Amino acid sequence: MGCGIGCLVVLVIGVILGIVGFNYAKKAVVTFVENSTSEMPVELETPVIAPATIESAVQRFDAFSAGMENGEVIGRLELTDEDINALIANHPKFSALSEAMVVSIEGDQLTSEVSVSLDALDIPESFITEAIAGKYFNGEVTLRAQMQNGEPALFIEGLSIGGKAVPAQFMAELSKENILAEAASDPEIRPYLESIGEFKVEGGKLIVAPAGGSN
Repeated sequence: MGCGIGCLVVLVIGVILGIVGFNYAKKAVVTFVENSTSEMPVELETPVIAPATIESAVQRFDAFSAGMENGEVIGRLELTDEDINALIANHPKFSALSEAMVVSIEGDQLTSEVSVSLDALDIPESFITEAIAGKYFNGEVTLRAQMQNGEPALFIEGLSIGGKAVPAQFMAELSKENILAEAASDPEIRPYLESIGEFKVEGGKLIVAPAGGSN
């Protein structure tokens, strides 16, 4: 999730480059940044979660992670939005997101409210780096999780920035992009993705299961 959200602005910029061409990209990107980012972060309303829920979410996540790393046959990991928010706010592996993301799940849709600094993004084009310096991405992203070609995939179904929906022409391109594709090319991450056999949001839960695991 962290990688997906962090790379979101890079994807948008990539779409701009592809649509208007490099000669016009500088003006388009600067305009996009001016209209779609903020100089200040948004303080997200962190939900109050019972200690028992936090403990349960952390224990189940750690047990599932250990099983995956050890190649053990284990069952599903099922997380409600409360479980995910408990992990984001309390688990060391999610410390970078602890003040930057709040998740909600309704049915088969996962929505994340985010407020992230863009200074940490690794973007080679200097004019883009200059345009986003000191800026924040404050928005809401609705995601669809599924398996594609035997691997987990994550797609953007809705996106608003600063309370405004992203124009349809950008969404038409963004919705086609699997935002886990870049991670899949990382030789350290790819074996983990290949070991996942089920990845979806269903019935108000994020569900992940290993390939060959029991359901």
